[in-house]
Amino acid sequence: MKKLLLSTFLAFSAFFAQAQTYCTPAYSTGCAIGDDIDDVYIGTFQDTNTGCSTGHYMVSTSDTIDMQQSAYTTVELTSNYSTQWFAIWIDVNEDGDFDDANEHQWSSTTNQWSGNVDSVMISPSIPLGTYRMRIRSNFSGQITAAQSCSSLTYGEVHDYTVRITTPPACPVPFFSGVSTTDSSATVTWASNDSAFTVEYGVSGFSTGSGLTVSATDTFATLSNLSPNTVYDFYITTNCTAAGNGYSGTVGPY
Repeated sequence: MKKLLLSTFLAFSAFFAQAQTYCTPAYSTGCAIGDDIDDVYIGTFQDTNTGCSTGHYMVSTSDTIDMQQSAYTTVELTSNYSTQWFAIWIDVNEDGDFDDANEHQWSSTTNQWSGNVDSVMISPSIPLGTYRMRIRSNFSGQITAAQSCSSLTYGEVHDYTVRITTPPACPVPFFSGVSTTDSSATVTWASNDSAFTVEYGVSGFSTGSGLTVSATDTFATLSNLSPNTVYDFYITTNCTAAGNGYSGTVGPY
């Protein structure tokens, strides 16, 4: 009797999983005049020149995007309309929607964001595994966490599969900006670690031959620079205190 009940339960669970459906996002105009998601670059994943999909909604769950838990992953999205807002969700609890806590992963902060690069940090609270990911564009305003399926005027949605993998032993930092004076530059980046090395030199220098600065925060000031001179710099996370060596080096910037 117990085997029969277990078999019935597993069969029901499998049927429920297969029957899982997601809402179709609504647009009154959609992407017909260029408000599409044309290029998607997330980490090493690329889906390019996709144009405007039928019904303004592209389901491409056969494509899998790899993102590491607790690490910053680069994100670049483009549209065929010059001004566009974007947002990303992951259905963490696999209940067929993107409405729960921690499922909204990111929203762009400007409508001039198309073609710019940002990063998404996957929370360590998201278990390893595969999930549904949603990417949405909108012309008329910043996309909020609650708008994964709400009705908008111009834009498009892509759904993919995302695979959350084990975190790297020493994650690379994510460069976020630089401010300069005539003789110095302050470089900033995003990371959950606390020890870094910045190497810099006149543009085109070979790594290993430049000047280095150590930092214990997510910024470093490079001093004694020459005015009207172009410099390159590279950033590396130092995890040797935890026995995890060094991250890969990002740059040149």
